[in-house]
Amino acid sequence: MRRVFVLTLTSFLGACQLAPPHARPALPTTRDYPTSYAGDGVLGRRAVEISWREFFADPQLETLIATALERNRDLAVAVAQIQEARGLYRIQGAERLPALGANGDVTRSRTPGSAIGIPEVGAITDTRYSIGVGVTGFELDFWGRVRNLSDAARSQYLARLIHQKCPEGLAGVA
Repeated sequence: MRRVFVLTLTSFLGACQLAPPHARPALPTTRDYPTSYAGDGVLGRRAVEISWREFFADPQLETLIATALERNRDLAVAVAQIQEARGLYRIQGAERLPALGANGDVTRSRTPGSAIGIPEVGAITDTRYSIGVGVTGFELDFWGRVRNLSDAARSQYLARLIHQKCPEGLAGVA
């Protein structure tokens, strides 16, 4: 009876969440792009429907843009930062699982028979094998701390992805 009570109490405590619920802040911009900027665009199409090669008609400018895109180090840095954030998220997510450890050992000793009081036997060889497996580290996440750290790492990863796609954010859009 006591075990049932302890298991019930433990399951109720495990369901507790102490982190406040996330409330998404209101965006300081309008939800849709202003229609006054839509226009007909170049060649009767909107700018988002045209590749940059069609948009810029100057061949010298096209060459400069192509060179800049090939040698863009910021893009390489952005990809590295995304990979770093992805790795941190995976590490943080791995902390939710128990860490297992295993070891093995072999010890061999040779004892002369005269040392144990039986000189007729000669030497005795003793071999001992040991194998150990266990949980080296695990935190029971009763209050949601590890889960919240994992969620925070995931949010940082997604924020970095969004920031790389739109570096200036939404501040310039009115």
